[in-house]
Formats: sequence, C-alpha cells, structure tokens
Amino acid sequence: MKGRFAPSPTGHMHVGNIWVAFLSYWSARRQGGEYIVRIEDVDTQRSKPIYAEHILEDLAWLGFTWDEEPTYQSQRLPVYEQYVMELQQQQRLYPCYCNRARLQEISSAPHQGESHHVYDGYCFTNTPTVGERPPSWRFHMPNEENSFIDIYRGRVQYEVQSLVDDIILKRWDGMIAYHLAVVIDDYDMGVTEVIRGNDLLPVTGHQITLAHAFELSGLQYGHVPMLVDEEGYRLSKRQQSITIRDLQGQGASPEHIWGWLALSTGILEPGDVPRCRKISLDELLGIKISPQVLAQDIIKLTNFDIMV
Repeated sequence: MKGRFAPSPTGHMHVGNIWVAFLSYWSARRQGGEYIVRIEDVDTQRSKPIYAEHILEDLAWLGFTWDEEPTYQSQRLPVYEQYVMELQQQQRLYPCYCNRARLQEISSAPHQGESHHVYDGYCFTNTPTVGERPPSWRFHMPNEENSFIDIYRGRVQYEVQSLVDDIILKRWDGMIAYHLAVVIDDYDMGVTEVIRGNDLLPVTGHQITLAHAFELSGLQYGHVPMLVDEEGYRLSKRQQSITIRDLQGQGASPEHIWGWLALSTGILEPGDVPRCRKISLDELLGIKISPQVLAQDIIKLTNFDIMV
C-alpha cells in the first residue's frame, strides 16, 4: 500500500491543505503503508520554488515523514511528453485551436485540479481554423458509463461523454495539463491509494478513463469533505490567518494546530483531547475516525482562532 500528498506550490499551506494531507497520511500509516510527497508544479506560470520549499518545511514541522525523496512534476516533463506521443500515435488526441474567448463562451475556464470545462467538440467535428499559435491537444473521450468504489462513499457512478468531456492534455504553450500529469505520476510512482478533497470527485471518472487508455491498473480513491468557512466558502490561501505560517506567527505549536483541527472537524470529541487542547500527529494516528465524519460533503469551521 502506498499513499501520497500532492500539493501545488502556488502559495503557502493552509488548514484545508493540512486536512487532506492528514487524512492521506493517517490512512497510509494505519495500514502500514508507504507515504510520499509530490510537488505538483507542472503549472510553471503559477508555481514558485519558494512555496515548494515552505510546503516541505511546514509538513516536517507538523510531524509528517515520507519514505522517498519528494518528487517534482517540473522535472518529469519528458515523461509526460512520451505519453502524449503515445496517445497521438493511437490517434486519441486531436488539435484544438479554440482561443480563451471562445472557450469562455461555452463555460468558464477551470482552476487547476478542479472540474474541467465542458467542450462543444468544434475542433473534432469541424475543420479547425488554424491560428497563429500552436494548437492545444485534446483527448477524445469514449462514451462511457461506469463506477468505482470510493473508500468513504461506496459505489460512485460516473459518465463521460465524447466531445463534451474531451479534456486538454497539452496546452498550446507546451504546458502539460493536470489530468495527464496526475494520472501518469500516480501509476509511475506506484501509488495505490489516493485520498483527496470532494472537489475532485467530478473528474475522477475522466482520470480513470484516461488511465484505461494507457492500460493502467486501478487505484483506490477516497474523497473527503471540504473544509469551508462559517459562510460556506471553501478555504483558500487568500483568507487571513489560516496558513500554517500565519498560525506559527500567532505562536501556535504543531500540537495546538492538531488539537484545534481534530476538534473543529469532529474527528475527536472534546473529552478526547487533553485540557490544554494539544495533541501530536503521532497521537492522532492512533485514533479511529468515524466513517460518518469522512462521508460528509463539507465540514464548516466556525472559528479560525487557535488558543495558545
């Protein structure tokens, strides 16, 4: 068994990131498995080396350990290119010359790692209008209805549709897309279990279908509740006082952060945490988390203050 945490270095780690990192770590260590960290910096325009450095420092400060040297997607670009060429040889990719303005007319462009936009298949069904820039390359999805077993949700049905769900795997500027990199990396690195947020549940079927194109074996997925603020908005790096570095600046120790997170998310009851409300990551590994907690869609945090 091998689990992973795969953060994008586009900002400092915040509480929402740590929640997913903890659950993936908890699952791997409870099963006696290996655990790795992968820096998903394939988006070279938004990723910063300093953030990658800080992420690894923050994880170590919080008590995480990993069993291999961290890997960086930016160092694996030749690997992704080989897979792109393989799909081109299979005639599974087609060039797309649609510009951003046209795509936004169809639907809003996605944030990396989130649900993809819906496409209308124009460049597959029509002779494309060749632009001045090179084309992006889209993966032509088959029509498919299938399911997978989610660790926390049970059987999840998914459907992918040709044209509508044809995803870009390589952008016109040469950047490799998230979907291709994450699928290839998980299989190449021997990952067997992927614990991640519910925001990625809508694209899991697309990634499974892409893996089938390479005849790759299946992964075990577990999608966990997203942490949101008291107004229901997803936690982001733009919110104040929720990054690990912010909390460090307030005087919080790792034990303070873990105690607060365990209580705030409901994985521990008040009586299970010492009066000082401090608990270590190693101590948390010994608990049994209620399946009902992890089967939720969201967990609402109503107080970001950590008493120190």
